[in-house]
Amino acid sequence: MQMIIEPKRFLHKTSSHLYVQPHPFLKKAVAHYTILQESAYTGQETLLLVPDISGCIVFKVKKNTIDAQYWGPTTKLVEVQAEPDDAYFSFFIEFHQGGAYQLFQRGLQELLDEKIPLSKILPELQEQMIEAYMQSTTLEMFLVKIDSILLSGERKDRHIVTMLRKQMHPQVSLKEVGNAIGYSERHVQRIFLEQIGCSMKHYQRVQRMNLAIHLLQNAHSLIQVAQLCGYYDQSHFIHDFIRVCGCTPKAYVEKMTSYYQEPYKF
Repeated sequence: MQMIIEPKRFLHKTSSHLYVQPHPFLKKAVAHYTILQESAYTGQETLLLVPDISGCIVFKVKKNTIDAQYWGPTTKLVEVQAEPDDAYFSFFIEFHQGGAYQLFQRGLQELLDEKIPLSKILPELQEQMIEAYMQSTTLEMFLVKIDSILLSGERKDRHIVTMLRKQMHPQVSLKEVGNAIGYSERHVQRIFLEQIGCSMKHYQRVQRMNLAIHLLQNAHSLIQVAQLCGYYDQSHFIHDFIRVCGCTPKAYVEKMTSYYQEPYKF
């Protein structure tokens, strides 16, 4: 497959990853696509994936097989051990929070922090993705086919999660969110559990920590980070940071290159 795409899709490129945009109509559900032609991680290093409560589909083409998995929304740090990978084409559909529900209408609470063969939960989608790959001679052709597959599963009346995300900030209450979108607190909580996969409180904590990581990467002090994330004292901030990221903010800064945070989900 030739790595040719339309320029308008391009988001960012590193030595190992290519980030591209989905169809505009998918942007409420899909943050981006990621393409990896070769294994990005070698040796004995461990990559630590920062939780983002979103999830993704991992599609890998190997010499004798094609493998696809659904990674459910993550609420805790995920360790990925760097091992030799014989996949020569790896493709990721990276969802926004609640995006998988918008497209597939499947409750996400049961899939929280799970890695499941795509064939077990969405066998038709796996078959469609394999067919799309086999029929494509360029990356752009493959992306157009993936866009079409995902658009066919989208429900236009299921963007309540998008409305919720627009109302969210670190200190907003369940009652305030409910009032803003016209639902009771109980119904908002039910939507969070079913369509995002966790409680609103847990979602806010992870959202805060992703903001904190972004600020730490840009050399803000701990006091500044805590304040900008809505904390009144550093001890509470550090406690939540350890709970989500598995280490103190100081330890994170010291080994920042070992962590991977999705760049387009928040």
